[in-house]
Amino acid sequence: FVGHRSSGKSYLLYSGLSLLMQSYPERFTQIDSSSDTRIDSMKRRIDARNDIQTNVANRYRATQLIMTSQRRPLPYHLFFYDVAGEKFNAGSSSHKTAMEFYRNVQSIVFIIDPSMLDTFGTPASPRFTAWAQQNASGEKYKVESSFSVLKDILETVGRKSSKIDFNFVCAKADMGYLQACGYSLTPDEAGVEQFISAELGLTNLVNSARASFNEVHFYAVSAISSNKVGLRRLFSDLLNQRNVSL
Repeated sequence: FVGHRSSGKSYLLYSGLSLLMQSYPERFTQIDSSSDTRIDSMKRRIDARNDIQTNVANRYRATQLIMTSQRRPLPYHLFFYDVAGEKFNAGSSSHKTAMEFYRNVQSIVFIIDPSMLDTFGTPASPRFTAWAQQNASGEKYKVESSFSVLKDILETVGRKSSKIDFNFVCAKADMGYLQACGYSLTPDEAGVEQFISAELGLTNLVNSARASFNEVHFYAVSAISSNKVGLRRLFSDLLNQRNVSL
């Protein structure tokens, strides 16, 4: 899970993993957890709307699940990392650990928080711009810059992006940006791709991802909404990308 700080990575990760464990309690077991990675503890903090920003000491510690399958003699060992990918480079004190993560990653969830996007000078649509003016976050960032640095890091560690599945995820869908732009609350992949390209003005970013990565997918998800359709679809598809069937 990669994205700008406060874009919703941790909320999304632990809400999704909690949903998996609640839906399939006989299939999933968490291992090697601490207070900062234990799924049930983190979900309680999310429900209370508490801050769950990743502890620096655990920034590159995977949340690990064992998943059993009746059709497979050995269980799957799944690793989920919550990292601020665009912030880490060779000058970081966590450089070595960060690079180990990028050498092994197989699916990337690239988080976009529409309320944080810097739309100045971009071809964002008038209706999204109007929504953003009313719902803007105090901190802004250029999502294209985050993507560019991510690509640079992968190249630095010798990881071929063509072997990695890439997932665009618009987070915090409960904020209403989809409806404000004429989309349903749970659009399909084609609808989310259209939203990212036409409304956010990120057509070039989408084209760059398609040209670089193995498969590219699109989701709009809320970690806190009672509607779990998008969240369930995202995590089910992430497992399918790794040939893990529920």
